[in-house]
Amino acid sequence: MIFAGGPADAVERAAPVLEQLGTVRHCGPIGAGSAVKLVANTGLVTAVAALHDALAVAAALGVDRQTALDVLGRGALAGAVGRATAPGASFAVALAAKDARLALRHPVPAPVLEAALDLMQAAPDQDADLSSLVSADFCEGMLMRLTLDNPASVAAPFGDRFAHVARIDVGGGALLMLAGQVAVDDDGEVVAPGDPGAQAERIFEIVGGVLAAHGASFDDVLHIRTFMTDLADLPAYAAVRRRLFPGTPPPASTTVEISKLFLPGAVLEVEVTAVVRSR
Repeated sequence: MIFAGGPADAVERAAPVLEQLGTVRHCGPIGAGSAVKLVANTGLVTAVAALHDALAVAAALGVDRQTALDVLGRGALAGAVGRATAPGASFAVALAAKDARLALRHPVPAPVLEAALDLMQAAPDQDADLSSLVSADFCEGMLMRLTLDNPASVAAPFGDRFAHVARIDVGGGALLMLAGQVAVDDDGEVVAPGDPGAQAERIFEIVGGVLAAHGASFDDVLHIRTFMTDLADLPAYAAVRRRLFPGTPPPASTTVEISKLFLPGAVLEVEVTAVVRSR
């Protein structure tokens, strides 16, 4: 549709040319065409943003994407579904965001449009069509899921009383945070009391098992935080670390000396942060 502003007789004279581009709608005096365009695009971008949210909720709830689109296409968002799935559409996100900013220059509360603008500005490809806002990658990539679980393959030393692992999934990746690990056996007894090298071996055996349960390895470790009861034990601990993390540079690390750990005979406690693929 062509939104035309100006005197009626001028629009009428230009109509034969404009009609080659689309249906002509006389909107009023000079400037009215641009104003109506902003009104139309405000409706368009807020509807597409609402469709993004609906599909993001569908993904979070495990609803099949096509099922969600079919249902939404029969309801209030039918127009947005049609626009988002139409082949050959070309209205760049950056241009839609530009129109949203122009509309927001006017002194009117428009919280939904402001939220839609935030969404458009977060889009990774500003030159892509507006329909990219409802792509599966973008809708699901903004989800954040927190899981507190102890993998069945690596028994938590103290059973289910404490979370062994915190996992935050965002899009195609996840951040894995392992709680402080101490050198205990399957019965919760300290391994090799007072021996930093042997305890380091056991701790990283546990850490390696947890990482493997989440599809990761020592190569995916970002940061290691170590608590030691005596920094004089650092060489024995470092020897184990160097063998397990031979890469250059190694993971970032923090080592702190403390007076004692909560289990008698334990001289090391290790926390690990790693990056892994989303499930």
